[in-house]
Amino acid sequence: MKPRAKPQKLPIFIVLLFMLAVVLTILHGMPDEAGAPHAADENGSPPAQTGSPGSPGSPGPTDASEAPGATDPTRTPEVPGANGEVESDAPSYIDPDELRPIVVYPGPDETDEEEYEPLTLRMERSDIGKGNLMLINYDIVYQIPKTQDLVLINDYKTSTYEAADDAMELSISIMRPLNAMMDAFYEETGIRNVTIASAYRDYYRQQTILDDYAKRMGRAAALKWAALPGYSEHHSGLAVDLGLHIGDKKDATFTGEGSYAWFARNSYKYGFILRYPENKTDITRTVNETWHFRYVGELHAYLIKQKGWCLEEYIEYLGGFTPEATLKVEFGSEIYEIYHTTSMVITLPSGCDYEISGNNIDGFIVTFSQSFEKPANSSEPEMQ
Repeated sequence: MKPRAKPQKLPIFIVLLFMLAVVLTILHGMPDEAGAPHAADENGSPPAQTGSPGSPGSPGPTDASEAPGATDPTRTPEVPGANGEVESDAPSYIDPDELRPIVVYPGPDETDEEEYEPLTLRMERSDIGKGNLMLINYDIVYQIPKTQDLVLINDYKTSTYEAADDAMELSISIMRPLNAMMDAFYEETGIRNVTIASAYRDYYRQQTILDDYAKRMGRAAALKWAALPGYSEHHSGLAVDLGLHIGDKKDATFTGEGSYAWFARNSYKYGFILRYPENKTDITRTVNETWHFRYVGELHAYLIKQKGWCLEEYIEYLGGFTPEATLKVEFGSEIYEIYHTTSMVITLPSGCDYEISGNNIDGFIVTFSQSFEKPANSSEPEMQ
């Protein structure tokens, strides 16, 4: 038997040529539009897409350029129109409610990102006893803080009035409005003999005054004229007793009559109120003090004057307003919102002007404003 002949191997280059031919045949038979890249135009930009959304030849909602998070550098950002709506080129069969409008904010070079964040303030328990709207009376004690913003009146006052004592002090926060009020009185009347007969008092000074009244009229009667130490508004540095400079006396009684009635009529314009009016003695439990004026700020003084209230009534009234249901007041060129809160965390709109005052009872009176343009035919309410 002859031995079996061994099979002859094909040259390797013939095998490679055969495999290349098979690959070229497969590629030649594939459809051109099933993913082949489009040719760029003569400017190097991709050709414009044709066809309606969802039709053959146009990208559907699952196309990579429309996938969430994908970015096409050639696409113009969607910007809200004049009516606040966003014009979208999304396929019509997508529910518009599912699309989030695109809001374009200025970049970090033009604005601070924190401008869009609400302002959150964390208050301390001691802050309840600070501010222009603190209520201090026979029932509500005031704790004099260790440090106060007191200044000598003579260092800051104008020439239109005097301080009865060179050592008299007031909160620096009220010196500007006090000067403005005194200057306005002088300009209108030509009178400049009004003095500050009493200003800030510490506990010792208040006790001395009370003891003096008690010696003259008895303790029960004295308490109608002078408060116990700790219960006097003079501790705050926000209250003044007006007097008159007559002869050698710089603290003659200020009756508020004649030309001096100007103060009761106009003090609210400068943020002061007549604290103990004659028709409110049953509430204040203090005799009619025609000379005692307390600073609360222009807006609040205006509202108190308009309503004909004393401070006790006003603070009680504000207690009915909350962050969710504020008191809205148009004053000057601003709309103010006011409310009461017992929370130690206060949140305010970004960029607003605000004032927070403790009420010296249980919480805070929050006042804030945002600018607006008044209609041409609007005016401030008339005083009642």
